[in-house]
Amino acid sequence: MIKKYGVILSIFLAVLSFVFFVCYFLSFKEIGSMMYWIFPIKLIFIFILIVIYALPIVLLFIFNKNRHKKYLKKIIFILMIIGFIINMSIIYILVSNQANLTKPILLISDEVGINGISNLAIVLYTPKAMVLSLNFTNLNSNESAILYDKSPIRKHIFTIKDLMYNTSYSYYIINYSYESEVFRTPTSNTSLKISFSSDFHFGDKNTNAETDLNILRYISHNSNFFIFGGDLTDWGFVSSNLINYINSASDSISKVPSVYIMGNHDSMFGGENYFYRYLTVYKNLKEIKNKKLYAEYCDHYKLNNFTDLITLDLEWGKGENFDNQLKCLDSVLPNISKDDWVIVATHSFFYSSGSKLFNKYWADQDSSFTSLFQSRFVNNGVDFVLSGHNHQLEILDNSGVNYIIAGGSGSKKEDAPQKSGLGSEWISYTESGFVDLDIVNESSAVITFRDSNGNELYNKTVVNH
Repeated sequence: MIKKYGVILSIFLAVLSFVFFVCYFLSFKEIGSMMYWIFPIKLIFIFILIVIYALPIVLLFIFNKNRHKKYLKKIIFILMIIGFIINMSIIYILVSNQANLTKPILLISDEVGINGISNLAIVLYTPKAMVLSLNFTNLNSNESAILYDKSPIRKHIFTIKDLMYNTSYSYYIINYSYESEVFRTPTSNTSLKISFSSDFHFGDKNTNAETDLNILRYISHNSNFFIFGGDLTDWGFVSSNLINYINSASDSISKVPSVYIMGNHDSMFGGENYFYRYLTVYKNLKEIKNKKLYAEYCDHYKLNNFTDLITLDLEWGKGENFDNQLKCLDSVLPNISKDDWVIVATHSFFYSSGSKLFNKYWADQDSSFTSLFQSRFVNNGVDFVLSGHNHQLEILDNSGVNYIIAGGSGSKKEDAPQKSGLGSEWISYTESGFVDLDIVNESSAVITFRDSNGNELYNKTVVNH
């Protein structure tokens, strides 16, 4: 009787462990896309399901029918121990990423002030709930204001509204001994400089973090806005990598208003929770899903009176569900003036040169995917599409839309391309760098690729079409 119930209990625990693992693993954002693009991930998933979970259940039934085969008992026991260790490791990852203090960063809000400039937010996170206050000063007029948290919280968001053009502002957190930071708004409502970079992969042993920090230092002294295209960390579920980035780069990212887009590495195995905790103007994921268009991470920013930025959540491209991103574009693009400069930014590229990996070319996405977006871009006057994902610098022109790849930061570089991207005009797969968009006026802009020290590598003048 005891052996009978012991077997039943063992089977129940094995099945429960199996269900827990499958549900947890498949709940991760974009896990299907990861298995589509990276075949070894699919093999590992199948191996775990069969060897660690399914096999013990089958063996338990065999053991129950063939009790004389005692060696089966040892095999079952060993496999169940392995499964238990995996489950406990998953739980440990969930609970071990404790929140730490982050230094203030300056983020762009999707709300616009009365003067046509996006509102900004100073964001920081504290290990425990507390009330903080921020001193904010217009250095041109010497007018100051103090912003307070309404109640003890851990994520502190101080929103600065109705900024003026050609004005310097300073701010500091009163409760902490951080130095006062200064930033300056664009000189006019028709011109500004935007910098874009991607794929820093903080935490990866092959990443040169100093190169990334050098890029940020240049941008913080020369640009009005900074857009980051995803894969900030190498392992999104390890929050310490993200915290290390914020605190290491604070001298730069506290001075230049920024937008961060999530990449496939950032969202890996639940990493989206940390990404949106530390790098967005939203309190939590629930607020994001309540506010965002179609419950997806799609935002529309008005950088000045004539420049619009739309960020899309495309981490892999082909292989992921992108219907809501199309709905976002269909909702936003028709309401933007045809005279505006229109920028779309996403992690995954649409067109790119690339090499072969896991039996797939990491180059132009499938036409069934790109055509859906390209037609919307062309018909609605999109001028620039900014992406990363591939670790290179490249510009491609398709029907007047400039597709810009700027994943060539301090991370490991790509191999020499084996397939050229459609419309490729220039590429560097050896240089570390970023790209500047100089909006000169309503009709002219300049694309400039730079190395990590700010030296020009390539430029192209664009006329607003």
